[in-house]
Amino acid sequence: SLKYYLMKRRKEKWQT
Repeated sequence: SLKYYLMKRRKEKWQT
């Protein structure tokens, strides 16, 4: 689940 969390956080950063 940690990988998913990291991926989600990176996606948010990209979206910003």
